[in-house]
Amino acid sequence: MNRNVSLDYLRGISAIGIMIYHFGSWSYGLFDSSTILSRIGIYGVTIFYILSGATLYQVYSKNILLTSKHLCVFYLKRIARIFPLLWLVNIFTIVVDYNSHFNLKFIFLNFTGLFGFLSWDQYIATGAWSIGNELVFYFLFPIFIYFSNLNLKIFLLLTLFLIYFYFSFLILKPDIPISQQWYFYTNPLNHVFMFYCGMLISTYKVKDSYKKGLIYLFLVGIIIFIFLPVEGYSSNLVFGTPRLLFSFSALLIVLFFVNTNFKLNKRVEILLASFGEYSYSIYMFHPIMYLIVYKFFNLLKFSNAFIALRLSITIVLTLIFSRFVYLYFERRITDFIKNRIN
Repeated sequence: MNRNVSLDYLRGISAIGIMIYHFGSWSYGLFDSSTILSRIGIYGVTIFYILSGATLYQVYSKNILLTSKHLCVFYLKRIARIFPLLWLVNIFTIVVDYNSHFNLKFIFLNFTGLFGFLSWDQYIATGAWSIGNELVFYFLFPIFIYFSNLNLKIFLLLTLFLIYFYFSFLILKPDIPISQQWYFYTNPLNHVFMFYCGMLISTYKVKDSYKKGLIYLFLVGIIIFIFLPVEGYSSNLVFGTPRLLFSFSALLIVLFFVNTNFKLNKRVEILLASFGEYSYSIYMFHPIMYLIVYKFFNLLKFSNAFIALRLSITIVLTLIFSRFVYLYFERRITDFIKNRIN
């Protein structure tokens, strides 16, 4: 009843943006960091992390106690939310991408989620690295709550920021493609600061008298995101001062959505809310649908022709299939497990 559907809108928009970025870069080549799509492709995932922290804090901050029983219930619910779809996507990827070779250790780490803790850059499904990060954040979430209860929020924020700063200025390099720095970029410690910032955003609610000012902050975030002058490798977007500014813009955008419950045209609301509901399926399944359609066009000798048509078909199939998976697999299994836990 108290669900902020605006967060679903932003989650869905981010998932669609990442999908379009991937489809475009896989079809036409990597985008320069000056393009909007390149920025969406990278910071769409960052927005997912911020939203994850914000949503978890809204739901669990007052309902989780640091006892074995409460922690067990919390972790089981997180497992129910993440693992069924992750397993399904892993199986699909192994079947569709049959040219890849996965040893038993690799498969074990991916199906148990331990890859997020032990080998975060070694994953089966495209994009699953961020799910591995999320699993680490879920593990840390009760610890962050504990620190917050001890009034150590500022200490924790500064500690995580220093780690974030260390990666941004000392580990990641702007003159090297991000693919060659993937081990460092996908490290959960490189992103946990943004997750915690999401928690803090949910901690402090903006008063109604100040909410008009949020619009200006939102516009500042959008202007930074679009017009900040950065060119070259996409690694330039995650290095140094540009990363600080892009992260700041992402926080301003999420802050606006957290404190604003939109009233839009009914059809637009339904569409955006639907995208938000099955954003996890869109995010995980769009690489598989791309590969399936690409192989089909390749069989017809159309792999390098009709690219726009191929991408249009892939987008439509991804949205249809993701909705089907959400309604008849993801939601049903998640609800079944959660009902047994409760």
